[in-house]
Amino acid sequence: RVPPAPREPGLYRYIFASETGMPMAGYVGETGRKDGLHGRFAHYRSRGITPYDPPGTTSRLAARMQRGIVAGQLISVEILDGWASRGDERVRLDFSPKAFRLQLERELVAQLRSTGIDVINH
Repeated sequence: RVPPAPREPGLYRYIFASETGMPMAGYVGETGRKDGLHGRFAHYRSRGITPYDPPGTTSRLAARMQRGIVAGQLISVEILDGWASRGDERVRLDFSPKAFRLQLERELVAQLRSTGIDVINH
């Protein structure tokens, strides 16, 4: 199940792991949709019904999730929703600018690549 997600822009990361929990692959995405992360995850669920139509990243990732589930993989999702910690203080980040989200996405993809697992992002 995809966890509840806020209806605001943000970033997310899927990790595909073996049955034993060993990370095998990952994907980092961003969304600025009006319905935010909540809408993005709903979009993945609807693509899970017909994952090959239309072609694109969402359909490709939904198909990968289906294959992973059938193969017994564990799929986890992490959400970066605009809240960060600075010491004991919680700080609100503004994810509405697309350039900001894309820069963070590039940095998170690079970080994921450095782990040596297969990165699904093109």
